[in-house]
Amino acid sequence: MSQNPFAVSFGRINESIIRRECDVSSIFEDFNAEPSRNIVYILTGPRGCGKTVTLGSVIDYYKEQKNWVVARLSLGPDMLEQMASILYESGLAKLKNLQTEFSISFYGLSFKVKGDEPATSIQTYLAKYLSYLKKKGIQVLVAIDDVAKTEEMVSFIRAYQGFLIDHYDVRLLMTGLNKNISKLGEDKTLTFLLRAPRIQLPPLPIQSIANSYRSTFGVSDKESNALAKTTKGYAMAYQLLGDILYRKGKIRKSRINGKPPHQQRAIGYL
Repeated sequence: MSQNPFAVSFGRINESIIRRECDVSSIFEDFNAEPSRNIVYILTGPRGCGKTVTLGSVIDYYKEQKNWVVARLSLGPDMLEQMASILYESGLAKLKNLQTEFSISFYGLSFKVKGDEPATSIQTYLAKYLSYLKKKGIQVLVAIDDVAKTEEMVSFIRAYQGFLIDHYDVRLLMTGLNKNISKLGEDKTLTFLLRAPRIQLPPLPIQSIANSYRSTFGVSDKESNALAKTTKGYAMAYQLLGDILYRKGKIRKSRINGKPPHQQRAIGYL
């Protein structure tokens, strides 16, 4: 165990992650179906339950699929520009149907597109891009973490509704606290969010956490179960405690010549 397998950085995915394939299997089933029954999903649950990491694992899957492009957006005033920039940088679509030069500048990146028809706004540009992608059989996943009701978020969702009305292949996956998702859906123009499936992420199985601690640190069943129970199934607590155990083990290793961490009793280092 030469590298710390536990993550304390927000949203980072590492080797110690306990996967939630069963919890999110419906997302893959619907997003991969043609036609898709549900094209919007929301991951929710209390802070620290693993929403961001689970979102990241879904994103990683679709990044590996050749007919998909993923646009992970940050909540802010320029969400459509973010999406346009990501699609442009993907290199999957080479637009030839925009006549007048249309410039976009986002975080220092500027690009211009020319063709036969003018694009008068960023939303028009995206519509043309998405139309091209659909013809090529390429689908888009838009992922947004920790959403809240802001003017920018409302504007983006309204634009997204327009993409759906035009039947573009754009899936939307968001995470957020239940109260924030509900507030967003209260907007009279965004009530479709209230009908979107929500996946309430349950606590991680205590036994899975115990198994991870036991295999990583070589502690007994009793000790690993005791450690796992202290996390109460919270994904962040699981990672934080694992990080503490790892660091304590590394310190202990420097004091015991030639004795690897997995042979040390991690429970005694707390």
